[in-house]
Amino acid sequence: MWGKHQMAGVKRLFFIRADEYEIQNLVLIHMLHITFFLSLFSAFTNPFLGLPLSVIYVNFLAFVLIVFNYWLVRVKKKYKQGRFFYLSFVILMLNFLWLETGGSAGPTLFYILAFVPMFIFLVDKKRLIIGFIIISINIPILLLIEAYYPELITYYSNNIDRILDILLVCIIFVIFEIPLIIYVKNTIIEVGRYLLTQLKINMIC
Repeated sequence: MWGKHQMAGVKRLFFIRADEYEIQNLVLIHMLHITFFLSLFSAFTNPFLGLPLSVIYVNFLAFVLIVFNYWLVRVKKKYKQGRFFYLSFVILMLNFLWLETGGSAGPTLFYILAFVPMFIFLVDKKRLIIGFIIISINIPILLLIEAYYPELITYYSNNIDRILDILLVCIIFVIFEIPLIIYVKNTIIEVGRYLLTQLKINMIC
């Protein structure tokens, strides 16, 4: 039977204290939480939405990779490698989902819109510029593929399944990401106020 030490270890693994982490690492952990629940939820809903088997199998692989990424970050404390792994994973998944879930008519655009604000907090200035260059090239390429090679896009079997999938994605991001954005905003404001107060104190002294 598990004792108090084992239970405490589980709590430390899944429940985090925000004041113990830098903003970048905190955002990374919460984005891993969001991706974890999204892939877990999709594992149950994708078969009912009539999505191709490739999406179902890749979603299972994504779930395994996210668990590994979470272990890398939370257990091994390798935040830099964890961020690189997660960002690479997200870019590859967005491209795959665009082709396999209806292109611009599917939920992938919502994934992108939800990911970009968090991407700002995940990397430093230099990598942020590189990341936005990649995104600004990647999205037009996907749109061009959809426009000129529509046969490469797998569309939903009916419009109801498409709308349901988009709705489920939106609900998950509203529940998980908006509170995270609010927290990050409040943290930045608090830090700014603290630094301003310290500056005023130093000037008086």
